[in-house]
Amino acid sequence: MNRIFTLIVLLGLAIHSGDVSAQSKVWSDIQESSARVAGLERVIIPNKFRMLELDTTGFLHQLRSAPEEFSQSVYNNPLIISLPMPDGGTQRFRVSEYSMMEPALQQKFPDIRTYNAQGIDDPSATAKLDWTGFGFHAMILSAHSESVWIDPYVRGNKTYYMSYKKSDLNPRTFMEHEPLVDESTQTGMTTSRVTGGPCVAGQIRSYRLAVACTGEYAVAVGGTNATLLHSAIVTSVNRVNGLYEKELSIRLVLIGNNNLIEYLDAATDPFTGNNVATTLINESQVVINANIGAANYDIGHTFCTGGGGLAQLASVCATNFKARGITGLPNPVGDAFDIDFVCHEIGHQFGSPHTFNAATGNCGGNGSTVSNAEPGSGSTIMGYAGICTSTNDLQLNSDPHFHAISYDLITNFSRTGGGASCGTLLNTGNNAPVVNAGSSFTIPINTAFTLTGSATDPDGDPLTYSWEQINVGGPFSNWNTPSGNAPIFRSFVPTSTPVRTFPRWFDIANNTTTIGEILPSYARTLSFRLTARDNRAGGGGVCYAETSVIVSGTTAFTVTSQNTATNWVANGTNTATIAWNVASTTGAPFNVANVDILFSADGGFTFPYTLVSNTPNDGTQIITIPSIPTIRGRVMVKSRGNIFFDVNTGFITITSSCSAEGAIVSPANTVNTTAGNAALNLGLSPQYSTPFSPAGSLEVTDPATSLAVYNSSTFACQLFSNQMRYDTYTFTPSITATYTFTLTGSFPTIMNLYNNSFVPDNPCSNFVRSNGTFNGVSVAIGTTVTQALIAGNTYTLVIGTFSATQPTLPAPYSVAVSSASPVGGVIYAGTAFYNNPGAGFSYTYIVVNNATGNIQGISATSNLTNSSTYPAGSYTVYGLSYSNSIGNLNTFIGGSFSNLTNSVFNNPSGFCANLSKNVVQVNIAAGPVPVRRLELSARRQDRKSLLTWITEEEQNTSQFLVQRSKNGNQFDERLGQVAASGNSQGIRTYQFTDERPLSGWNYYRIEAVDIDAARTFSNTVALQYDGAGNPVLVYPNPASNWVLVDQTIAQAGRMTWSVLDGKGAVVARGSKWVTNGPDRTQISLESLPAGVYILQYQVPGQQAAYVKVVKR
Repeated sequence: MNRIFTLIVLLGLAIHSGDVSAQSKVWSDIQESSARVAGLERVIIPNKFRMLELDTTGFLHQLRSAPEEFSQSVYNNPLIISLPMPDGGTQRFRVSEYSMMEPALQQKFPDIRTYNAQGIDDPSATAKLDWTGFGFHAMILSAHSESVWIDPYVRGNKTYYMSYKKSDLNPRTFMEHEPLVDESTQTGMTTSRVTGGPCVAGQIRSYRLAVACTGEYAVAVGGTNATLLHSAIVTSVNRVNGLYEKELSIRLVLIGNNNLIEYLDAATDPFTGNNVATTLINESQVVINANIGAANYDIGHTFCTGGGGLAQLASVCATNFKARGITGLPNPVGDAFDIDFVCHEIGHQFGSPHTFNAATGNCGGNGSTVSNAEPGSGSTIMGYAGICTSTNDLQLNSDPHFHAISYDLITNFSRTGGGASCGTLLNTGNNAPVVNAGSSFTIPINTAFTLTGSATDPDGDPLTYSWEQINVGGPFSNWNTPSGNAPIFRSFVPTSTPVRTFPRWFDIANNTTTIGEILPSYARTLSFRLTARDNRAGGGGVCYAETSVIVSGTTAFTVTSQNTATNWVANGTNTATIAWNVASTTGAPFNVANVDILFSADGGFTFPYTLVSNTPNDGTQIITIPSIPTIRGRVMVKSRGNIFFDVNTGFITITSSCSAEGAIVSPANTVNTTAGNAALNLGLSPQYSTPFSPAGSLEVTDPATSLAVYNSSTFACQLFSNQMRYDTYTFTPSITATYTFTLTGSFPTIMNLYNNSFVPDNPCSNFVRSNGTFNGVSVAIGTTVTQALIAGNTYTLVIGTFSATQPTLPAPYSVAVSSASPVGGVIYAGTAFYNNPGAGFSYTYIVVNNATGNIQGISATSNLTNSSTYPAGSYTVYGLSYSNSIGNLNTFIGGSFSNLTNSVFNNPSGFCANLSKNVVQVNIAAGPVPVRRLELSARRQDRKSLLTWITEEEQNTSQFLVQRSKNGNQFDERLGQVAASGNSQGIRTYQFTDERPLSGWNYYRIEAVDIDAARTFSNTVALQYDGAGNPVLVYPNPASNWVLVDQTIAQAGRMTWSVLDGKGAVVARGSKWVTNGPDRTQISLESLPAGVYILQYQVPGQQAAYVKVVKR
C-alpha cells in the first residue's frame, strides 16, 4: 500500500553532508539555517557544499603548533590535522608554516599566517591553508579528485564554513585581452616548439611580489580596514603559490612594504583604469615603481574589479615592464579569481602565452602559434576552458595544472631566461623524478594506441603522471576538424599511472567520444611528453621525457568480426574466427609481422586473457572458444612490437560447463622489493561475490543531495530541492529477469534505482525507478520497486530521506530482493559477480617469470619469500580456481604459461579451471638489502602506538619510513621517517610514536631505504583502538603456532573467535568468558597449514573485529 505524503519543497536549500571523524573535534556539521548571520554577505556561492562550524579557539591552538617548513620537526614531530571533505569524510594532512610575507610585512600583520599541508590519507594531495582577518581558507589539490576549497560561509564570520568542489561553482565568465608582447623582453618566439624546460626540484625560485589594488577592489573584498584588505590579498597569493610551487617550484613572497600600495578608497587611490585594462596596466607599473622602487621587487600585479585580465608577456625582472599585469573580476575572490585568472595572468608574466587552438568565442584572436598545443578551448591554466563556445569548450573551468608547453616556457624563462636575473633560491632537499617515455613508433591512421612510460623518485615520493601531446604551430581550428600540426588529444589531470591509451579506455569500451580526443586521420608526426610530478608540498619535483608517434598509411587497423552481439559455447572443441583489416601494417614503416589476440570478460575495460600470442598479422585467425563464462566479452587484436590495436564493438556471450571461478585477487598492488623480503608474502585471496542484501541506517553524517522521485505524468525523473541524505549500494544481476526490491524502514524513506552509477550532482542522471511517485500534487511513497534488469549490468540502489527532517534520524532500513520472470535470479553486491564454486574446488596462485614466459612456481599461499625459487626478476601472479579432480598442478612448473592457459581455456570438461580476472605484478631487485634483519613490534603507551624495531647489519641504509595502513594491504600512508645509522654490524634499536592512532585497526610496517633506493620491509604489526581509544594488540604476526590478543574488556561476557581461510570457510573457532579489565587470549594456529587467514573475534558489547594473520 502506498501512503500519500505532502511534498515539502525547501527552496534555496544548499546541499551539504557528513560529519567528520573523531580525530578532528574542531569541525562540526550543521544546518545552513544555523549559519545565517544578519547583515553579513555571502560572496562565494557554490551550487552545492558541506556546511560546517569551526571551533576557532581549538583550531588556532593546533595551527600555532605547526613546525616551520623544511625543518626536521615536519617529520619527527608533525602537526597532523583533519580537513572536512565535501563528500562528508575527512582527510589528514601534515602541516607546516611558511611565510609568504617578508619579515617587515609579517610584523605589520602578525595574526595573518600561511601554511603548507601534505596529504597523509592521499599522499598526492597538497594544500595551502591560511588564517587571516576573514578566518580560515584552504585549497586542496589532488591527483585522485578534483580540487577542494574551504571558505567562510559569509564574509565577516570566522565560525561558519563551506567545503566544496570546484565543479560546484558556476562556470567562468571573463574577458581577457591578448597578452602584450614587447620585443625587448621576447626572444625566439616562432611557430616552432620552444626548447624543453629544465627539470625542477631541490630549490624553489622565490620572487619578491608587489600586489597593488584599486579602491574598488578593496570594497569588493570587504577590505574596510588595512588588515582585512591585506587578508584578501594574502589568501589569493597563497593559493597561487599552491599551484606554482607544486608545478614549477616557483614561490611569490609579498614585499615588506606592500601595504603602501593596498588602497582602501577608490576616491583617493592613484588609479583611473579600474575598468579599463589598457589604462590600468600602465598605471600598475607607474604606481608600483613610484611607491616601492623599481629595485625593490621582482614582479608586480594589480588587482581590480573591472579590467578583466591583461599582462606583459615575459616581464618578470624587466625594470620597465615587471609590474605590467592586472586581474579584475566584479567578485575577485575564490577559485575563479585566484586560479583561473590570477594564476593565468601571472603565467603570462612568466612567459607563457595561451595554449588553446580554437578560434571561436573568446578564443578568437587570442591564440598563439608558439603554444597552441591544446585542442579546442584547452583545459589547463593557460587555456580558455568554458569561454570558447560549446563547439570547442572541453569543460567549463580550468584544471589546476600547467600544460607541458607552458611548463617549458615558464621554466626556461625563470631558470635561464629573463626571469633568472632576479629572485632568490631556497633549498628544499627534494629531488626530481627520473622519467622514461619509451621509444618512437609508427601507426596507421584512425587507430587506437597506448603509450607506456616509467619513472622513479629518489625520495620515494608517490608520483603522478601526465601524457600530453606537445605539437604547436598548427592552424587554429575546431577540435574535431584538425589540419596540419593541430593538436588532437587534450590534456587530463595527472594520474597515478604512467600509461595512457588514446582515446580513453572509457570511450573504447563504450563506443563513445570525448570532446578534445580524435584519432589522427592523416599522415603526420605526433609529439608526446610524459611528465612526472612528486607533489611535494612547498616545492614539487617535476621532470619529463618525450617520444613521438608517426602516423602513416591510408587505412585504419580495425577488427571486422564480432561487431554485433555474438554467442559462443565453450566445450573444448568449438571454434570462432577473429578477423581484422591488416591495413598494410606487415611491412615498413609499421613492421608488424605478428599480432596478439586478447580477450576481455568485463566489457572491454581489461584484457587479461591471451587467446593467441604471436600469430601472423594476416587478417584472420581461428581460435578455440575459451572457457571464460561472460556476457560482456570483447576481443582485442594488438600489434606485436608496436603500440596500436583495435577492439570489436559487440558484446560476446560465452557459456561453459566448467563452474570454476578465478574472480579477482586482492590486494592487487604492484610489489617492488628485494629477494626474500617479507613483503613477498603477498597474502592474496580471491574476492567472491556475496548476495545483495542492503541494510543500514540513515544518519545525519550521511552525504546529501536533492530529492528525486518518479513523475507519473511525464514518465521521467522529477527533481525537488528537498535535502535527501542517502546511502548507495551497487549490484549486478546474475540473469536477465524482473526483480522486486522490498524496503523495510521508517516512513518516509526513499528507494531509487539507477542504471550504472548514481551522480549526486545530478540525481536524475541514470534514473530508472523510485518507490516515490509524484502525480503533480503530492508524492506517494511505497515500499517496493519492481524493474526488469539485464544480467551483467551494474546498477545502483539509493536509500535516502524524504527531506532534511523526515524521517527522524537515525533511520534503520533493510531491503529484500526477489526475482520473477524467470524465478531464481540472484543479485550480487558490487560491479561484477563472481560465484564461489564451493565444495570440490580449490584456489592457488601461478607465478610467471616475465622474462621467459615460464611458470616459476605455484603457491597456495602466494608466498614468494623463498629467494631460491624467486630470485631477482619480474613476475606476474595469477589466481587459479580449479577442480579437485585435476591432478598435480606442479607438473606445469618450469613450462610455458601457455601450456596451462591452453588447458584452462580449451579443455573445460577435462581440466576445469579458471584464471583470475586481474593479476599482481612483482618486481624483485638484486643486490644487498639495506638491512639483514628488520623486526618490528608495537605496544600501547597511553593512547598512542609505540613502535620499536631492531636491525642487524645495516648496509648504506639512509632512512626508515614509518608506514600505516587501514587494511593491512595498502601502506600508502607515511607517518614519518627516522634517520638510519648507515652502516653497522651489530644490533640497533629504533623507535617511533604514532601520536594519533585511527579508530579501529592500525597496521604498521617499516620500510628501510638505502642510498641507492634499494628497499626492504619489516613484518607487519597491528593495534586496534575502539572509539574510546583503547588499543587491541594481535601478535606475533606473522605467527608460528599461536597469536595473542591483548585488549581491555569493557563489559563482562563471552568472547568468541573464528579463523577463516582464503575461501571464507571457518577452519578453527573457540570462546571463553571474559571480565572487565585487561585481557590476553591465546588462539592456536598449530593445526593449520601455512597461509593467510582472517581472525574474527567479538567481545561483549562490541561489533565483531577482523584482522589478517599470516601463519608461517
